[in-house]
Amino acid sequence: MQNNKQGFGGAVRLTIITLIAGLLLGAVNAVTAGPIRQQEEKWAAQAMEQVMPGADYAQQDAAGLALASSKAKVTDVYTATEGGRPVGVVVFLTAVGYGGDITLTIGLDMDKKVTGIAAGTNSETKGIGTRALEESFLKTLFGRAPGDITGADGITGATITSTAVRAAISAAGEAFDFVMGGAAS
Repeated sequence: MQNNKQGFGGAVRLTIITLIAGLLLGAVNAVTAGPIRQQEEKWAAQAMEQVMPGADYAQQDAAGLALASSKAKVTDVYTATEGGRPVGVVVFLTAVGYGGDITLTIGLDMDKKVTGIAAGTNSETKGIGTRALEESFLKTLFGRAPGDITGADGITGATITSTAVRAAISAAGEAFDFVMGGAAS
């Protein structure tokens, strides 16, 4: 009988410790949620300006967007305008690389050509996979339409990451068609 009382007391102590830990984690989340959201919004604004500079951006509803490939996922789509005139689309995506998810922001002009690519968070191998996310490689894709990307050179040793970038550009083209009604100028 003594062992049951000790076991019960241990369970009560463990429950109390778990409740306290849960409350502390909740408090930390409440304190950090706002600054994290602000930092994410700041990064998003910088990424939009990098891929489609000088435009005004309006978030679009892409809830019904069904992509042809599962290698990339659209997370947000914005139309870009200058003086009220559409100049393109900015698409936030997550693509599957060698080391896991890669976040990318891609700008497409009204001719559906890449105006810029901003690489965000990733877990690619430094010096190998990350080379496909460097500006020197990404710039080789500027001015190309999503349909012209499949033949673009990749980075030796970073085939999966290069393929992820190309899949993201293709998905951005699908997002363009979805929000703009398929009408490139």
